[in-house]
Amino acid sequence: SGAPGAPGGPGTAGTRGGNGSGRDGGTVGACSNSTGGLGAVQKKVTTDGSFSSIKCYKQCDSGNNYCNGYSGSPGASGTRAGGGARGDGKCTAECGPSRGPSGGTGTTGKNGFCGAKGAASTDVAGRFVGSTWVGSRGGAGSPGGAGGGGGGGGAGSYLVSYCFWVTGNSPGNSGGGGGAGGCGAEPGSGGLQGGATFAVLAVESTLDFTGTTIVGGSGGVGGVGGEGSSGGAGGTAAAGASSTDGGYGGRGGNGGPGGSSGGSAGGNGGPAIGIAQVGTVQIAVPPSLYYQGYGGAAGSGGRGGSPVISDACTAPGGENGKPGLVADVQAY
Repeated sequence: SGAPGAPGGPGTAGTRGGNGSGRDGGTVGACSNSTGGLGAVQKKVTTDGSFSSIKCYKQCDSGNNYCNGYSGSPGASGTRAGGGARGDGKCTAECGPSRGPSGGTGTTGKNGFCGAKGAASTDVAGRFVGSTWVGSRGGAGSPGGAGGGGGGGGAGSYLVSYCFWVTGNSPGNSGGGGGAGGCGAEPGSGGLQGGATFAVLAVESTLDFTGTTIVGGSGGVGGVGGEGSSGGAGGTAAAGASSTDGGYGGRGGNGGPGGSSGGSAGGNGGPAIGIAQVGTVQIAVPPSLYYQGYGGAAGSGGRGGSPVISDACTAPGGENGKPGLVADVQAY
């Protein structure tokens, strides 16, 4: 009988996205394009007028994204998570007014996609390298995609007051950085084909089987395909600042999780061949009778990667291998 095929190796889990820190978005070196968005700058203000007609002018323009949070990188999703909106300014003639509105929270990064399943090999016979038989291997699953970075938080509102002929002026607090998206998982390898059995192995020869009966053996079972793995979790966003008397800065959005990798295919069953012909082989007189053997059973496909969080996708499992070839004569 042929030996069982070796199982495929397991996949590798995705790297977790980095956390946001202050205004800075989180980063992760293991995958690209998944950085969290910057938090908004402080929402500054200038004033003029008096108690009866105080006027406020916010200092927000295209150069500072109008004091809104910045979008996160899209990862593999193709969609950027938006930043949080700035808080409306508070311009009042009150003494000791309360803080103005807080900045908006950044949007959570998009989930990375899951990898595809590995396909079974179409090679059920294997091949020869010189006089050594080499089995096929099941196809590997594909990797998961990186999650998107979360959007940055928006700036809080400025706070302007006029009390006892003194103007108070506090900028709105800056927003927090978004978390980086998690990296996608890498797939495992496919299972190896089960071992072959050959009643006769003929290499560059001429054969005479007068009065001979050929009895086939049993091919080995294919190896189990490697399992997929889970993507990396998204990074945690940073909170907005609160150091000024203006509105609190908005929190950034958390990074999206990376996608799980697909399961890899199982190995094909080993072939059961009566006469294996390698190179130029001539059969001058064929055998009187063949008793066919049994092809090896197919190896099972590996399980797909599990989601790293509940709302992430589950990757598909790999295909099962194919049963081993059964033949009286097989030319290689």
